[in-house]
Amino acid sequence: PTPIVAAAGRVDDVSCCQNQGLKGSGSKLILLGGLHDRIGGSEYARQISNEPAGEPPVPDFKNETRIIKTILNAYEKRIVLAAHDISHGGVLVTLAEMMLGSAPFDKGCRIDITSEMAPGNSPERYLFSEFGGIVVEIDPKDWPEFETILETYQTPWQPLGDTTDERVLAVKWPGGQADWPLEDIDTAFRNGGKFNPLFA
Repeated sequence: PTPIVAAAGRVDDVSCCQNQGLKGSGSKLILLGGLHDRIGGSEYARQISNEPAGEPPVPDFKNETRIIKTILNAYEKRIVLAAHDISHGGVLVTLAEMMLGSAPFDKGCRIDITSEMAPGNSPERYLFSEFGGIVVEIDPKDWPEFETILETYQTPWQPLGDTTDERVLAVKWPGGQADWPLEDIDTAFRNGGKFNPLFA
């Protein structure tokens, strides 16, 4: 049998909770943690990439603690619209799942990772690496308060982009970009298809 580790916690006020579905248009999408190109142990390495994957990334427990304290504080202050951890599939799949969870409003997002990559690097490695933190949706009016929380805990973070009313997951990187319509993401999700990178 597969060994399983479970964790349980208590929520004092359930009205503070939010799910992973995107809620608005023009919201900030922030990554608590950071992008990197280490794909060891990922689905991308197992199913798609032909490159040597290398060792899986090593958790930084101090930063993980900062991230958890940040997200809990922000939930208590009711300034998190949506949040989803980066795990199976990496940040690109995380964003796709947040779009799927936005139904029936069907929100999209525009992401720009240009500042996180050097020209010529593989965007797939950054977008499909599976250790990176939590993506949160924040209303721009709440950004100053959220930024204060980040500074209080010295939490690593980086901007990813914004939510839109367009039903598209649009990603830009040095020298390229790609768009995935929500309909295609939904079809792949429901039919068990692979979320093919299809980078130009």
